[in-house]
Amino acid sequence: MSLDVRRPFKASYPFQHWLDAIGVVVERLYPGRPAGAAWHELGQVLVAGFEKTLSGRAALTLASILGPRRALQQLVRTFAKGCNYIESRIDEVAPNHFVVWVNEVGPHPEFTQGSLLAGLRLVGAPDPEVAIVQHDGHSGT
Repeated sequence: MSLDVRRPFKASYPFQHWLDAIGVVVERLYPGRPAGAAWHELGQVLVAGFEKTLSGRAALTLASILGPRRALQQLVRTFAKGCNYIESRIDEVAPNHFVVWVNEVGPHPEFTQGSLLAGLRLVGAPDPEVAIVQHDGHSGT
């Protein structure tokens, strides 16, 4: 994997390229940790970093006003805006219980799990839980 940081970044990259880059970050930040735990932590760190950006603060302020339910629904609808390969859907199966499906979470769904958990916490969800209930190597629920 290589990325020439002296050149302008592209608007999008192939999913495998992104996975390879994130894999390098996981190896460097969390050496010796179990892969699932490391990817989960990095997912949370990604959201914490997003919160520190101007656009992140604005988005999370709006999401906090919307509340956890509407913020989660909006997040799932906008996954594709951040990644050119993502499709997702959300179904409320009981009050405050949602099933979120993402077409491509790669071999480590814990990254998406950690991101969702951190996001729910930031928008005020009381004691959120995010569980991986299905993963086929690509998509995850």
